[in-house]
Amino acid sequence: MLPDKLVKLLLRLLWSNAHVPFLILALYHTTQVLFLDELKFSFYDLLLFGASMAVYGGHRILQIRLGWREMDKSDIDAIKKISLSEIYLGAFIGLWALPYLERTILLMQIPAALVTLLYIFPVLKTSQGSLSLRNSGLFKPLFVAVTATWVTATVPLIHSFSELELASYSFSHFLFLMAITLPFDLRDLEVDRRNGLRTMAHSAGRGSVVNLSLMLLGTEFLLSLFLVSGLAEISLYWLAVAITNAFAVFVILQIRRPGSPLWFWMLEASIALRFALVLVLAM
Repeated sequence: MLPDKLVKLLLRLLWSNAHVPFLILALYHTTQVLFLDELKFSFYDLLLFGASMAVYGGHRILQIRLGWREMDKSDIDAIKKISLSEIYLGAFIGLWALPYLERTILLMQIPAALVTLLYIFPVLKTSQGSLSLRNSGLFKPLFVAVTATWVTATVPLIHSFSELELASYSFSHFLFLMAITLPFDLRDLEVDRRNGLRTMAHSAGRGSVVNLSLMLLGTEFLLSLFLVSGLAEISLYWLAVAITNAFAVFVILQIRRPGSPLWFWMLEASIALRFALVLVLAM
């Protein structure tokens, strides 16, 4: 049995999104194994890992400062320490990787970096004061899905695919990410309402969010058939998509009604499941 203090620390790490960098790498390596026929760790991994760790640590610190989380004082202090450690460690790892990356790769990170910074920090001046892209509410999942798609699918393949193939796979990637990101508005329903954010969960209701996510997963499944027909050597991609989407559909249906937060972690786990399937099937 693990000591209680270690268990609490691990739970707080999960709570503070310390697992997200590993999911980002799973997205990237799914692309790498499928379409570049390799599983190679590089300085691009370090950049993605460090940047995402620093970003989510910074996001959590900002949430604490704005009072967006209902935590007791000990939890706030613990999460703040963990988040600061993530920021410093992530920034160090990301900066360490920069000199070893091609200039074109670095330049292509600029759009994602700008969207991420505008999403986190309230630097947009409006009549209501300084706001971030996160305050857009309805478009929150869109910014997350677009940014993750760009750095884990579009950029890695931009020199290896034709324009049609690149657009098709990037769009497929985006649909999957959008489908599993939307339901998190249901998890944050009360927090968003308390902070004046109007998301689709508020505007259209829980059932509409679930139905849209299911439609996106179905559309991605159909699009994967097009990708397979264009690239016969990666037909196993279709099988990985079918199994992963079936798992995600099952989890999303459990989220239709309020329940355990474990379902949301399982929904995130569909990213790792897809990578594991691709790795097993491709090997």
